[in-house]
Amino acid sequence: MNGAEGKIPPGVAHTVWKQDEQASRFPSLEENLSADVVVVGAGIAGLSIAYRLSKEGKKVVVLEARTRGSGQIGRSTAHMMTWNKNSYHKVEKQFSTDTMCKVAESYLAAIDFVENTALTEGIDCGFKKVEGYLFPESTSKSDMDSIDKELAAAVRAGLTDVRKVDLGGLSGAGGVHEALMFPGCVNIQPLSYVNGLADAVVKHGGHVFENSLVTDFSGKKVTTEAGFTVEAPNVVLATHMPIYRNFTVISRQNPYRFYALGFSIPKAGFKDGQYWDISEGHHNVRLEEHSGGNILVVGGEEHRTGIKPDQYEDNWKKLEEWTRSRWTQAGEVRFKWSGQVMEPDDMLHLLGSDPLNDAQIGARYYTATGDSGQALTSGTLAGMIIADEILGRENPFSKIYNPSRLPPLSANTIKELAAYGKTVVQGLAENLNPLYLQDIEDMKPCSGAVVQKGLEKVAVYVDEQGGKHAYRATCPHLGCLVQWNPNEGTFDCPCHGSHFDNRGRVINGPARVNLEPVKLGTFGAKSVA
Repeated sequence: MNGAEGKIPPGVAHTVWKQDEQASRFPSLEENLSADVVVVGAGIAGLSIAYRLSKEGKKVVVLEARTRGSGQIGRSTAHMMTWNKNSYHKVEKQFSTDTMCKVAESYLAAIDFVENTALTEGIDCGFKKVEGYLFPESTSKSDMDSIDKELAAAVRAGLTDVRKVDLGGLSGAGGVHEALMFPGCVNIQPLSYVNGLADAVVKHGGHVFENSLVTDFSGKKVTTEAGFTVEAPNVVLATHMPIYRNFTVISRQNPYRFYALGFSIPKAGFKDGQYWDISEGHHNVRLEEHSGGNILVVGGEEHRTGIKPDQYEDNWKKLEEWTRSRWTQAGEVRFKWSGQVMEPDDMLHLLGSDPLNDAQIGARYYTATGDSGQALTSGTLAGMIIADEILGRENPFSKIYNPSRLPPLSANTIKELAAYGKTVVQGLAENLNPLYLQDIEDMKPCSGAVVQKGLEKVAVYVDEQGGKHAYRATCPHLGCLVQWNPNEGTFDCPCHGSHFDNRGRVINGPARVNLEPVKLGTFGAKSVA
């Protein structure tokens, strides 16, 4: 389990893609530089943008806090769909038929971009086209009606080769009978692709710097933790959630945790393809041909980031039970990890010019966020859209993913905005509400809690030897109260998704710095060293 004492630190995960084995290949920034574009973040979005711009002759500098692919792309389940996770019929209802058609067109274009890039640059990333199957969780009338609605919408969106099929209820197909078949979906090894993109950026004249955490930016100057700067008239924040306090973007989405498992499975035990259900669990399934044998990769069981400790379930257990009930030949669990997705309130990605660019001095800012659980697709689209905007070219998808767009006031948008507002208000208000005075001497090893210490809240972690580590429990991003995550052994911010390990170190933004250490002093009747 991520974050437990003696295990893989939660900054990287032991995924089927071997994220925890990604060694640094590029130097740290150790001098001040100037460039045409500085890209913060070396994941799928940042490197796709840098690749396109470096090929066009732009001087590009990429700054990565850890190693390339060490963020959410290395934790993804790595599937590119021609289906939209939020359903085409819902996108059409929320926006228009034209917008729905553009979304479908953009997903096909993203797949073409990855395929062409892999071929052009000789990137061995296991690119493979497969059929995708959208299936109902049950045979209830509402589930079957949703499938029929989605078929009609997909055809209207221009995906005329989508059709209803019967998979016969075979165990290799997850016991699924009726499903919608979406041809042309893609399986890929995401870190192999990201590594290839990084090499291609350098080949075309760009610069990639690893272990170069960005802690400040103002105008066209971006500063790393070591104090070195890069100055550029174009600044791209490709950090999953932008590492700033711009409410025009960060208030447009909500963070969710998801869980993933990798099972051994005989090849005969799985009908090749991708599988997605329409349940609240947002399950997705695919096969990865791994060096140690075939791995069934399963993701799902999403929930809001930063829920209270007593609200957690054993999400990995739920995911395992769901998988075994459908793919009966699933064997040993070989991999177990988790990740985070950003869900936009109006269902569409947020890619392009920052809404507050007029307030920036000397530079234009760009953001790539709102992946909605489709990291490969949204990150690739960011590379297409943002690069074109910096180059002064029109892009057919800029308008629908523009971060400055006005979300339609639909029931879904109102619901998501209300949920965001409630979470932020509660996260800030909890700094004022006294907590039960927990005696931390009673805390078990490898556990954490947020406790009251005088007038302040303190995040406490007890390590395997009983040692206690304490940090100020307010998120350094905007001051919301973090919560202990017992599943992953981390402290999570419910407001904007910042994620800290059990030593208070920032893993995910938008926070740029660690939780502040504090001395424990006295709790209740006992003095704590």
